[in-house]
Amino acid sequence: MKQGSSKVYFRLSGTGKALGNTQLVQDKAYFEVRVVTSGEIRVGVAKATREHLDKGVGLDSESWGQSFTATEELYSYKAPEQTVIGCLVDQSDYPARINYTLNGERLESALVTGMRGPILPAVSLDAGAETEVVFDAGLFQHDPPQGFSAVIFSQNFMF
Repeated sequence: MKQGSSKVYFRLSGTGKALGNTQLVQDKAYFEVRVVTSGEIRVGVAKATREHLDKGVGLDSESWGQSFTATEELYSYKAPEQTVIGCLVDQSDYPARINYTLNGERLESALVTGMRGPILPAVSLDAGAETEVVFDAGLFQHDPPQGFSAVIFSQNFMF
């Protein structure tokens, strides 16, 4: 976790799946994943379970996502170093869906559906990838598409 001017982002490296610490409760959520070192990067959502942390996002029954690699491959989008992947989670209608942007441009062919139950933001890395995951709107490199906003972290209102 890095802080700058009271703003926070998370740097990820290694191999495995990282889950956000809050459920996506809003209708339309947006977060960014900046590619620091390319490799295999999978971005999406997952259920809050520890059973599949060794599997890539979207490669098990408890997560849904899309693959991004240094070169364009079958079932993967090209995202070399310095690429900004935007993840748009839309739960405003059925079925819930995830779309993506690359450097602010919408990837119309990248659509993930089938999410069910409470979900968290999720990113998985392999093959030497390193990323920065940004939830703070003040640190976004691209404005979220209309109707989407930064992930709202749920809070406990019980005293």
